[in-house]
Amino acid sequence: MTELVIFDLDGTLLYTIEDLRDSVNFALKQYDMPTVSLEAATANVGNGVKNLISLCAPDGTDEQTLDKILSAFKEHYKGNMENKTRPYDGVAEMLIKLKEKGIKTAVLSNKFDAATVRLCNNLMPNLIDLPVGERADFPRKPSPEAVYDIIERLGMKCENTVFVGDSDTDIKTGKNAGVKTVAVTWGYRNRKLLEESFADYMADTVDELCEILINKI
Repeated sequence: MTELVIFDLDGTLLYTIEDLRDSVNFALKQYDMPTVSLEAATANVGNGVKNLISLCAPDGTDEQTLDKILSAFKEHYKGNMENKTRPYDGVAEMLIKLKEKGIKTAVLSNKFDAATVRLCNNLMPNLIDLPVGERADFPRKPSPEAVYDIIERLGMKCENTVFVGDSDTDIKTGKNAGVKTVAVTWGYRNRKLLEESFADYMADTVDELCEILINKI
């Protein structure tokens, strides 16, 4: 029986890619670098903003410059992370249903922690019990360490926990932690890649995900 669901954020609960792309391009422009398309930003997102900047900057950009671009990105994103970002249709209703069933909810994102907490609190108020982003004291997904920390902090058990995400990294995270996994297909990775990650379940819609979490696991 499911007692805790840990969700990825970007591409799983929230549509965030346009605001991420806009802040990446703002930062790149500060250093007279070419901007990236929405498709390129989508392909590169998911493993933390430092990795996103590294992949979007021109090949051969030195580390010092990448750090400056990252700082410019973070400063711009602070004031612009809610311009176009929104929950996917049906997400709020699903989270309410989980609460009604007594199921705890958490978020584990490779997005930096302050942004993760802010977006969860502002766009899904009172619907996420524990939002967690990238922090210095835990390695990023697919490490299971932050999953174990969430489970412990909420007083849950691995066998009653499910990890939900839109990428192979998310599914690896859940498998590394020894919890059930659900891959969702509406996010930033294609279905073939998700099928090859061998999640325990796959959901094509938020309604289907809700059904899996409440009635099938």
